Amino acid sequence: MVVTASQVKNILYCKVAASRRTSSFLNDNEVIRVYPCKDMTDEITLLIAAVVNHMEDICISLLQEGAETNRLSNNCFIPLDYVSTSNTQLIFMEKLLEAKADPNGFYSD
Repeated sequence: MVVTASQVKNILYCKVAASRRTSSFLNDNEVIRVYPCKDMTDEITLLIAAVVNHMEDICISLLQEGAETNRLSNNCFIPLDYVSTSNTQLIFMEKLLEAKADPNGFYSD
């Protein structure tokens, strides 16, 4: 399934609403999974989607749930790369770096 950036944003909002009824925001697989995103011609993580859509509260929640800060998109970009390319506020960079994002973009399984 290929989705648009706004559809990924809607997925995130639905997950937040569901998390208010459960103890966990996402299951482990969803935190690291990549989603094909038509608008960005890339496959992105939910963390990247939160960064691109300027969703600070969602970004923080994903980081608290263990989202991988150095997980590459299909086009080999990490969430930090998208902070600059999507004109996101610097608070996103601060939060990602606090969560041990590697500015050099290194990711290992």
